[in-house]
Amino acid sequence: MAAAAIVGTTAALRQGAKPRGAAPSHPRGPGKGGQGQAPGPGQGPDDVPGPPLPPGPRGALRWQFESFGDGALAPTYDAGVLYAGGAAGYALQASTGRALWTFDAEDPVSIPVSAPACAAGTVFFSATSLYALDTATGNTRWRQAAPAAGRPAFGDPVHADGRVFAGFGESLLRAFDAATGDERWRSAIGGFVLTSPTVADGRLFVSTSDAKVQAFDTATGRRLWTHGLGRPFDVPVAVADGTVYVGAADFAPPRGQGSALVHGIRALDAATGAPRWEYRTVQYPSNVAVARGVAYFGTASGTVIALDAATGRPVWRRDELSEAGSGVSLVDATLYVSGDRSFSALDAASGAVRWSGVSPEFFGLSPVVIASDGLAVVCDDSGRLTAFAPPSDGAPV
Repeated sequence: MAAAAIVGTTAALRQGAKPRGAAPSHPRGPGKGGQGQAPGPGQGPDDVPGPPLPPGPRGALRWQFESFGDGALAPTYDAGVLYAGGAAGYALQASTGRALWTFDAEDPVSIPVSAPACAAGTVFFSATSLYALDTATGNTRWRQAAPAAGRPAFGDPVHADGRVFAGFGESLLRAFDAATGDERWRSAIGGFVLTSPTVADGRLFVSTSDAKVQAFDTATGRRLWTHGLGRPFDVPVAVADGTVYVGAADFAPPRGQGSALVHGIRALDAATGAPRWEYRTVQYPSNVAVARGVAYFGTASGTVIALDAATGRPVWRRDELSEAGSGVSLVDATLYVSGDRSFSALDAASGAVRWSGVSPEFFGLSPVVIASDGLAVVCDDSGRLTAFAPPSDGAPV
């Protein structure tokens, strides 16, 4: 189906928006200051909320776009364009938020389309079917339809090495040729794939609804290993330098260190799935961003923590951000953190706040996407995209 052009401004697109404040899609803890297992040697203290942020530089609110989505979906940035899912698929000019085209799925039921994947002039969206669209026009290049009409089937896709990978229904992981849409392999997974798969070094990693992290060979679909978690957790798996980093919820602490269920970050060997270390917290963690030997994440209580990626020992922590567990993104030497009605840009080396922004809306779970001109784009739980610019650009938020 050819894409239809959007007429009007982003302000017009926001009219008729759905009510704000939808519940987060991933499990939250028992609230700030909730109970959990005390940390052991080499682990950080329980994450508790700190004082409000001190006055500092404020970023500028550049633009907003309403996708009319029904959940937080991370947009994808490529060559000056943001691709976003929601009630439809959208291509937006990153600098202004102006809609370039929109795509309505041909599926028999109307459901929000996925967070997209983008590569080589093609953007991949999934709904009941999996679609490959031309990035310039939004026209369909190929479509893989679900055999069970009317059932949402495909999960968020990822592209790597000329293939597109996506969870399918309740029990399959499927791989397709990115150019033709031909299926290359399928593998059983035993549950829904909860987020976009992650690909690194010829391996594909997924977190599934039966509380497992699984690794597959990208060429053949052969399962390489499985690691069990205490509870399903829908934040993306991060992989860097041969290590998998995954948020864990309700897992048991090591023997002899108490019996309460705890949360945190677990590091696994990417080749075997063997545990390397874990860092325990009271509150549920965000996604993990890794660079230059440091792993960064936030928690639902407003703590942002930097860990030595090899050992799991703390490098620094900042306690006073609001709901920092919504998501983190690392670009160059800046860590971008989205939270509950707040956004912050931190110095990655020290954790110092460089600039921040506030919003009356609930930001939800999506990690930040950074455009080439310095914009930071966050998606909230109802599908609204908000773009912040650094303090030197425009009026403060």
